[in-house]
Amino acid sequence: MQTPPLTTLAPQLAHIIERCLAQDPDDRWQSARDVGAELEWAGRSRPSVAGERPRKMWLPWGIAALATLASIVAVLYLRDTRQAEPNEHSMRFLVSPPEKVMLSGRTLPVISPDGERLAFGGTEPDGKARLWVRPLSSLAAEPVPGSDGAVSVFWSFDSRSLGFFAGGKLKRSDLHGGPPQILCDASDSLRPMGTWNRDGVILFNSADRHGLYRVPATGGEATAVTTLDTSRQENMHAWPQFLPDGHHFIYLSQSNTRENTGIYAGSLDSKARKRLTNVSANPRYAESLSGAGYLLFIQGATLMAQAFDPRKLELQGEGFPVAEQVLLPPAPGRGFAAFSASSNGVLAYRTLGHASTELVWFNRQGKRLGTVGEPANYSVPALSPDEKKLAVTRTDAQIGTRDIWLFDLVGGKPTRFTFDPDEETNPIWSPDGNRIAFTFHRNIFQKAATGAGNPEPLWESSDNNLAETWTPDGRFILYNSEGKLWRLPVNGDRKPTVLFTGGAGDGVSVSPNVKWVAYQSDESGRMEVYVENFPPSGSKYQVSIAGGAEPYWRSDGNELFFTAGKQLMAVDVNTGGPIFHWGVPKPLFEVLLETESRRSRYQVAANGQKFLVNVPLESTLLAPITVVTNWTSGLKR
Repeated sequence: MQTPPLTTLAPQLAHIIERCLAQDPDDRWQSARDVGAELEWAGRSRPSVAGERPRKMWLPWGIAALATLASIVAVLYLRDTRQAEPNEHSMRFLVSPPEKVMLSGRTLPVISPDGERLAFGGTEPDGKARLWVRPLSSLAAEPVPGSDGAVSVFWSFDSRSLGFFAGGKLKRSDLHGGPPQILCDASDSLRPMGTWNRDGVILFNSADRHGLYRVPATGGEATAVTTLDTSRQENMHAWPQFLPDGHHFIYLSQSNTRENTGIYAGSLDSKARKRLTNVSANPRYAESLSGAGYLLFIQGATLMAQAFDPRKLELQGEGFPVAEQVLLPPAPGRGFAAFSASSNGVLAYRTLGHASTELVWFNRQGKRLGTVGEPANYSVPALSPDEKKLAVTRTDAQIGTRDIWLFDLVGGKPTRFTFDPDEETNPIWSPDGNRIAFTFHRNIFQKAATGAGNPEPLWESSDNNLAETWTPDGRFILYNSEGKLWRLPVNGDRKPTVLFTGGAGDGVSVSPNVKWVAYQSDESGRMEVYVENFPPSGSKYQVSIAGGAEPYWRSDGNELFFTAGKQLMAVDVNTGGPIFHWGVPKPLFEVLLETESRRSRYQVAANGQKFLVNVPLESTLLAPITVVTNWTSGLKR
């Protein structure tokens, strides 16, 4: 049976349908109840005229018209982008980690697609970091077996498994039990992320790979899906997320130029891509209870949402704020914030006040001696060679960008050292104290320590380059890029060479006599401190016994310091001969360390008697996860 055209319908039905199709939404019926009332009126008030068909002949047309009207009302309801979400109740509650476990900023809280479970990273008192999963219907979280050192967790499409990065590998863990399965090699530095579709395909990014890669969820060879566009000076594709069809996805493209940085949409089936917005932070797609789609992203420290059609890959209307002061972890790198959303209206995020850490002096016994500056969002502090100044990265709590500041430790006021709207981080001093090198536009720049002049590029590439240290002889800068440690000559042709591969090289420090290099590596499956010849020539020594990170030499080269969990450790060393000698590491004192990174969280005075530690405030450590159900309730797009 075919639906008759409007001209053949009864005038009352034609009037109802025409009003449903009105151009202006305000002229349409405002609800299905209104349409039903009008249909009931039409049935009662329809006059009889000579020659009209019997009522039983009109009834099928009326039923067909009702079916048409039901379809029209449904389409109009979904099409009208001003329509409010269903008037369902929204609940807001806090989720805290287990007792004595600190939430990690390296592993953001991730709600499962079905909105029933929350996965997050936590660090225990002994410094052990692993994953936890808490059902929202329970008050207890359970650790994920075999997830030690995991970062950047993500869920499978069916919410039954987790993907995560640890020990230079991409792994999966099924919630029903069993050890994690290694899927492929993938660096866990620079905050990798993955996404998992219904067809068993995982799409991910990592520091040792250019662009986005795909791998079967059962494991296998990873193959490229996107490639960096050098004409746009792209340096990273990150934070992928599959859209509902399982073939299209969104991701963040970072570039050395602001105009080419933004959120894009791509496809497994095509190399074509579409730019959605110029936002330079991690995007997430979410759906409300009504099925309406949204793109979630960060502007400054505000979580924003904007209506998004995943079929047309188009944003609609204007963005609106969802949550304020969303956590931006104080660590090198950018483009991420602590939030996630399910496919059925559940939102999870962490918030943070204006201050997150403070710079505190301690002696060797752990006695607090004083502080530097006011509490703020600090990271990677660096003492000048004469110990009269401190360079440190500071995050602007209002807009979420990072700049380098200088503190005069003799008694002067802090001064801002970098001013570009893009981020500058990872300051390192030249041995003579006249220059500061740092990461800017994801590359290595230097500037006079007086603050005069503009930043000068030392090394530029399409990769992500993080400044690590300046060798004591002033000849080289060591930097980390794409999971490798590089040595860059400061003078001459400035052609870098690789020192280490496979994740080694974070937290690197060169001995004062420039014969040895200490670094942290998770090659054993746990972060440990190693020492090798500089440049490496095959001699390798593991200094830490039960975990270690962030090694620093005393200025005379006779002692090496490192962190092990909450402990600051010291070990006597002999660096004068052709063979490296070291004693038994001993704990100096226990101190709170911010868990958002394991890079330059403390500095050592030249004589090894004082330590400047970037200590997280208690309020930051205890900040719970906020969970909101039906987060779009009452909002209008």
